[in-house]
Amino acid sequence: MQLGVSVDLSTADVLDSRLPYELARLTSEAGIAPASIQLELAEDLLLVDPSRTRRALGQFRTLGVRLALDHYGKSAPSLTRLRSMPVQELKLDREFVASVLQSAPDEAVVRSTVNLAQSLGIRTVADGVDTPELLSRVRSYGCRGVQGGAVGQPMSVGDLAGWLGTPDLDESRAPQPIG
Repeated sequence: MQLGVSVDLSTADVLDSRLPYELARLTSEAGIAPASIQLELAEDLLLVDPSRTRRALGQFRTLGVRLALDHYGKSAPSLTRLRSMPVQELKLDREFVASVLQSAPDEAVVRSTVNLAQSLGIRTVADGVDTPELLSRVRSYGCRGVQGGAVGQPMSVGDLAGWLGTPDLDESRAPQPIG
């Protein structure tokens, strides 16, 4: 089984012109496939210097890393900007997702967001899915990825190995901080 790692990036990180080259160097030296790395970007990044952001994200895509737009639903980015950004994944914010069980309008917005993302070829992940009922609901919308207590709690590498059924996974092979 090939595991990947997700890394949160700040706006400053994304706009640092050296980062794609440094990431390429580090993945090459470590023998890590760039596709096993996902960079998670805050939704408000879409509002900061769109042409420079698009160029930077294009460099990451050329490198082969995956891009995810995190905390989607916390602000109101332009759908045009979303359409033009080279992201493969849209992570729906936990507060946005949790509201679907209490509010029909919120449910309609989340369902529509999942449909929109699918039509743009973007995978959706619902964050904060902590109950079986919420898990069932977001899956019924077509949301293919979830994070939260309904599927698993945060765990150590050793616990993850047991959960995955791969006892040979050990702490020494765990991803190390870059830099």
